[in-house]
Amino acid sequence: MKNLRESGYFEILSSFVLLAFFSVFVIFASFSSPVQAQQTDIDKLLEEGKKAYLDGDYERAIQLLNQAILLIKNKSTLIDAHLSLALTYFTVNQIENCKEQIKSILKLNPSFKPDPEFYSPKFIKVFDDVRKENTREALINTVPVGATIFIDDENKGLTPFRGALYTGKHRLKVVKEGYEPVEKEIIIDKIKENVFELTLNPLAPAEVKPAEEKPVEKKEEVKPVEEKPVEEIPVAKEKVEKPEKKKSYTALYILAGLAVAGVAVALLLGKKKEEGKGSIDVKSDPTGARIFLDGADTGKVTNAVLTDVKAGTHSITLRKDRYREYSTSVSVSKNQTSTVNAKLDPGAFTETFDDNVADYWVDDGTGRWRAYNYAYRMDGKGLRDDAFTYYNIGPYTNFTLELYIAALMTSGSYHGVVFRSTDKTFKNCYSVDLSVSGSGAGYYSVWKATGGSWYRIKEWTQHSAIKPYNNWNKLKIVCSGSTTTIYINDVSVYSFSDSSYLSGYFGLEALDDYSTDRIVVDNLSVSLSTAGASTNPEQVFPVLVPGKLRAINSENR
Repeated sequence: MKNLRESGYFEILSSFVLLAFFSVFVIFASFSSPVQAQQTDIDKLLEEGKKAYLDGDYERAIQLLNQAILLIKNKSTLIDAHLSLALTYFTVNQIENCKEQIKSILKLNPSFKPDPEFYSPKFIKVFDDVRKENTREALINTVPVGATIFIDDENKGLTPFRGALYTGKHRLKVVKEGYEPVEKEIIIDKIKENVFELTLNPLAPAEVKPAEEKPVEKKEEVKPVEEKPVEEIPVAKEKVEKPEKKKSYTALYILAGLAVAGVAVALLLGKKKEEGKGSIDVKSDPTGARIFLDGADTGKVTNAVLTDVKAGTHSITLRKDRYREYSTSVSVSKNQTSTVNAKLDPGAFTETFDDNVADYWVDDGTGRWRAYNYAYRMDGKGLRDDAFTYYNIGPYTNFTLELYIAALMTSGSYHGVVFRSTDKTFKNCYSVDLSVSGSGAGYYSVWKATGGSWYRIKEWTQHSAIKPYNNWNKLKIVCSGSTTTIYINDVSVYSFSDSSYLSGYFGLEALDDYSTDRIVVDNLSVSLSTAGASTNPEQVFPVLVPGKLRAINSENR
């Protein structure tokens, strides 16, 4: 060993060993940390961009979402980012930029449709206009049928294929066992009919060697390997004699370094093969949300377990009527079950009652509130108390509640909206009431309940915006943080700040004075907003437009 150190080979040995381990470290580091860090950065950019939008910082939202789009590789996540950016451009009235983002979405998925429950009709109209302008239906058929087709490297299933494609050039690949594959460029035209018929050519039959060319005897003839004497094995040892020891050490250490690097590559390749499949246990509160995996509908609703999911990072999206869409990323490992626990937030919606059903509404037990004749109505029973009903989904924090309400009686009874109740007993909440008939015609008031006792925030006040009985009054309540702004027929009549109740449920109330009392409610909508998102309290997300309003006439009585 002393002679080895003096000869310098010890230093060479150390250098090569260090070099080998360093190379392994670099290989592993390059395949793990940067990839994970980049994904984290992308997720962070996307979430910060969405948050900036909800906070009303649209310029920053545009900047962050554009940055995220340049980095995202996952298709469903990229669509989500383009959609968020399109909505941001739409909000700041940059319609052309909005359309460009919609085009990017349609290039990725021509069949994509924004959920009308979460996006305003105006935004959806812009989206549909861009779709009509830039996508066309295509029919791709093969003879024989049942071939797998790839359009721009995406598997579209088996022929015949019928579906929307973005106009312009596309790469088409057709594969069927026993037939020659076809690859060609197709052009989806805006005007002409897009029908593509392909005839597949059978593969030439493979040549089969005659059976007699494989005699069993040949196997026995090739057997004599024993001609290599076992005694020759020590020759390898004789090659490593003392005179050549120095060279063999150097070669050995070089080979050792390569061997270690080879092990690293083998491990990496082995890791790829071992990715396998796992499961995702998806739960939500409330249950019954539709589950989308990487943008595709699984056909399952929560709570459910998704099986046979490829190992790696996936996106999970949950959609449920009257709730905000929920999205998250989840990492799946081989033979492991990952878990998603989602708390669904109440979402925007519009209710026209045209189906004569009051979805999610709970009457006070007297049956005075019910949906019929295409509206939601209170029929008095002369009980001389408040007839009360509430919406069973909540709580809502920052929102705009808008509805049309009419009184069909000549008595001086009041009617209105209760909101931001801390629970479903409505003992701690606010209310806005109207009086449209009798001596109190044309008045409104604002109240606050504490422990079931009511206190006036705004005395009964007359206002010219209020229409008399037998007319619709459009009532809008905008809650943003601790500030509430009240509109009657699009006129801002009152605003107040109070931080007692910042979140809660909402409902309707009417004084039941006579058996002839009748209150009619129609075209009720709730939009979501963010506290401090704008100096304009009407800045909501998204803006929902009520449907057709029926005239107040004998049919409504």
